[in-house]
Formats: sequence, structure tokens, C-alpha cells
Amino acid sequence: MASVARRCRAVAACAVVVVPRGAVAQSTVVPSSRAYWLSGAAAIAAGIAFDTQLRDLALRNHTPGLDRVAGGLDPFGRAKYLVPALVAGYALPLALRQHRWADAALRVGLAYAVSDGVESVLKPLVGRHRPTATGNAWTFHPLATTDEWHSFPSAHSVHAFSIAAAVSDEAQNRWVTVAAYGTAGLVATQRVYRQAHWTSDVITSAVLAIATSRTTVHWLAEHGLGRLLGPVARNEPGR
Repeated sequence: MASVARRCRAVAACAVVVVPRGAVAQSTVVPSSRAYWLSGAAAIAAGIAFDTQLRDLALRNHTPGLDRVAGGLDPFGRAKYLVPALVAGYALPLALRQHRWADAALRVGLAYAVSDGVESVLKPLVGRHRPTATGNAWTFHPLATTDEWHSFPSAHSVHAFSIAAAVSDEAQNRWVTVAAYGTAGLVATQRVYRQAHWTSDVITSAVLAIATSRTTVHWLAEHGLGRLLGPVARNEPGR
């Protein structure tokens, strides 16, 4: 309980420091289209309906080859690999005085950080039990601090989809978008395959991560972040 409270206070403090007064009132959730939210809700509903069946399907189809593929995908959703990569992605163009690239990388990194903060708060608050061979999909222990009760949200899925969404928005390139979201989708699938999360966990995590990440990127592009990051000119290509 104490660690959960400290985490919540830390995230709230970061929000107060980083977001200027009035920013919440001025911000717009992205994507704002009804189609995105309706399709997301439909996907989540399908995941909920078939959570147990898809858990069983994954259990029946484990092979050494798929195990190797799942292991190879794991770093693409794990913070200990992603954070150094994001730092390097910002530091290298900054050192080379490629400020446009550095700013884009910083927006991606901040979008990841905000999404990760939301995930870190929700995970203990929700307290959903991870899949087991015979366990019920709807077992909860809110405010639990042990890992077996941290099934939702999926950190791997949030990490992968937040980066995919931010990179896609920054690149404005169809092939980059396909590669980014395709990789994120594979990362989410391997979490279900490895019995780390229910299907509804990874789908809901993806929907939330995309919205959180894209909203952060668009807010930063419009408002900047003080001396650290300037706003993007409206006539800049891709904006």
C-alpha cells in the first residue's frame, strides 16, 4: 500500500511540474474520431468474450520455434532495453546538431514516459490476476503489490504501442507506421502466448497507450515544453 501511494504521488508530481496551468483544458484527446473508440471498444469486448478460449489456444500451441520467436520479441516491450534506446535516439542527433530529429525523439520519449506512468499507476490499482492454466479470467485484488496480480495493463503492450504511435505520428510515413504497429502487435501477441496477460489486457493496453501517446505528442508539438522543447511550426512537413 505504501509503495502504491508513493508511486501515485510521484506521477502526480511529475504531471504538476511538466504540464503548465490550463494545459488540460487546452488539450484534445487524439485520436478523437468516433471510429477509433468504437473499433477499440469492439476489440476489447471481443477480447473479454474470448479471454479463456484464447488462453487455452495459446497453451495448446506452444512449440520450441514459437518459444524462440517470443523470446526474440520480448526486448521490444521491456523498459530496460527501450529506455536506453530512447535516450540514445535523443542524445545522438542532439550531439550532431540535428535538432529537428532530436526534438522528434524527445517527443517520442516523453510520450513513452507518460504512457508508462499511466500504466504504472493502473497496474496495482486494478489488481487483475495473471493467466494460469485453469484460473478464472476475472479474479481481482485491487492495490495488490505482488506481480501475479499485475496483469492489467500489460507493460510490454503499453511500451510497444506508445512508441509505435509516437514514431508513426512523427515519421508520417506509411511503411514506418506499418513496421511500428506490426512490431507492437507481435509484442502484444507474445504476451498472451507466454501466459503473461489475458487477451483483453493487451488489447485495452494498446487502445489506451495509442491515445495517451498520440495525445502527448500532439500537445508537445503544439505547446512545446519550455526551453527544453519548442513547438512545431504549423507549416512544417507532416504537421
